[in-house]
Order: sequence, then structure tokens, then C-alpha cells
Amino acid sequence: MTTVKTGNFLVLCVGLILLSSCSTPSVSTSDSKGREGGGGRPAWIDSPQDGCTEQEMCAVGEGPGKMAAEANARNSIAQFFETRVKGSSTVTTTSETKSNNNGIQSGKVNETTAKQIEELTDEVLKGVVIKKTYDDRKLKSYFALASLNKEEALGRFRDEMKPLDTQMEELVKDGRRSALNRALKLNDKREALNQRYAVLAGNPFPAKVSLQELLGKKRAKGKENVAVFVEFEAPKEAQDLKNLVTGVLTENDYQVVVDDGAPHSYSIQGELVHEQEHMQVAGFEQHKFILSVRSMDKSGAKLGGLDKTIVENGRSFNQCLAKALPELKQFLKDNLVLLNMD
Repeated sequence: MTTVKTGNFLVLCVGLILLSSCSTPSVSTSDSKGREGGGGRPAWIDSPQDGCTEQEMCAVGEGPGKMAAEANARNSIAQFFETRVKGSSTVTTTSETKSNNNGIQSGKVNETTAKQIEELTDEVLKGVVIKKTYDDRKLKSYFALASLNKEEALGRFRDEMKPLDTQMEELVKDGRRSALNRALKLNDKREALNQRYAVLAGNPFPAKVSLQELLGKKRAKGKENVAVFVEFEAPKEAQDLKNLVTGVLTENDYQVVVDDGAPHSYSIQGELVHEQEHMQVAGFEQHKFILSVRSMDKSGAKLGGLDKTIVENGRSFNQCLAKALPELKQFLKDNLVLLNMD
């Protein structure tokens, strides 16, 4: 009879276990592989939410490689928003310009809220993570499970909307036409964010200032019939600067007076002058353009002012002016409301 010592027997058993464990490959939940499309295939491939909690939004992507699968999974979540959020929310205004016998032009502005919410792929993808991947060797394809934490995404939208609410409340308290129009523009941005919030939460985030309140105050201001006389001196190539000023005033519910003798509450005087500067490069010119705009009350007292200087180079005066005009126009659009008129 052969006798085996107990100590040697235990060493042999441990060695066999170690060999067995080394010969069997480990499978990661985040990057698994399978030779069969059935038994080893994760359930989340066909039912993405099975691999996620109720606090997550999940989607699956497929591709020939791991990176392609992950990219397609992220895009799948972005497409979820694209089908529900159709563009950015904007307020469309249509102006009907009319003149009376006194030469007063008035713009009747009708606001129509057009909910065209643009899909924010980049913003959504900031919170998307890849939870799991699977290499299906039978299909020669990779699968990836992407997840978006709903509460984190909702938090980002809330963080964007709260400062807008505060600004809109302050602008409504200000009550001036320019302030109310700025509040309307902020409301457009907030509405676009709130559409995305509602997609995730099921309900919109309550607003402190409603669109109805803003439009009501804006219409009330428009009925006050405040007229403004505009005088603007500029080279003939830049006469559209005056048209821009009158357009912004009309958008802010002012009546634009084209005759200085007509009754008006405020006046705006603007001019664009230029100075040619020395330039050592042959065939080129350098011009400095100086824009100044002043607002005054009935007595002629100054209320506010804007100044902007731009230097441009070109082969001619017209080329320099053409390069300067876009920046001058944007400056007027952004700052004309700061002339301190009601």
C-alpha cells in the first residue's frame, strides 16, 4: 500500500488550483468578450436600460472597433434630445413701419414665440460616460453602453437658468424699454434650456418671470408713444449705420421722428468721422474711424453717450471702411440701449 503524506497532498492540491485559475481568462464587466451571440451576450445590448438605474439615461452603440462603438453610443444619447428638442427657442418680431402726417415712424412689433430648440450635443455629452463594452467575436463587432446621469444633467440646466431668473427680475424692476427687451432675449435662452430640462425631468423648471408678464409690460411701454429724433452724420458708404440706429429704436418700441420740428421726447445725435494715418507700406492706407453717439432730453441735456474707435488697413478708404463697419454695427446693437432713455 502506497502512503501519501498529508502535507505533500495539500501542496499538490493548491498547485493544481493555481494552475487552473491561471489557465482561465478573467472577464471584466466593463470590457467583456464572447464567442457566441447568445449565452455570453449581455442583456443590455438589446435592452440598454437593463444595465442602468432609474437615475440614468442609457443608450447602446455598435461599431467595428471599441472607439467607434463608444462614439456611436454617445451619439445615440444625443439623438434622444434631437428628436425631442428641435432647435433654440426664439422670439420672432415683425415690424410694420408706418408714418403719420408729422413724419413720425412707428414700429408695431408683434412677438410670436417660436419654439425651435437646437439640440445641444456638446453640452449633453459632457456628462455622458461609457459604462460597459462588449466584444462580440461572432459578429466581429463591438458594443458600448453609454450613460447620462439625469440628476447631474438637470443640475447643469438649473445652474444655467437660475442666474437668468435673477437678471430677468432685475430688468423687470428697471422697467425701461431697453431693459424689458433684454429680459425677453434672456427669456429665449432660458426657454431653450428649460426644454432640455423638461425632457429629462418630465416637468419644466418654474420661472420667476413669465413670458406673458414681459410681453404685457412691453406692450404697455409701446402705447406710451415716446418719440425720438435721430440725426446721424456719416460718409455715404456708411449711411446704413443710421438705419441700424432707427431699427434698434423701433425694436425697443420707440417712435422714430424724421423731422426735427415734430414733437419728440428725446434726441439722438451720432456721427462717424475718419482720419487717414501715415503708413509706410506702399499701396496700402490706414484709417481711424471714430464713432460717437449722444442722447439728450427735451431741454438738450445729455443723458448718455457711446464712443468707439477702430483702426483698419486696406488698399483704399472704401476697403478700410468695409472692414470696420461690421464691428461698428455690432457695437451699436450691443450698447445703444445704454443711452439712458426711458
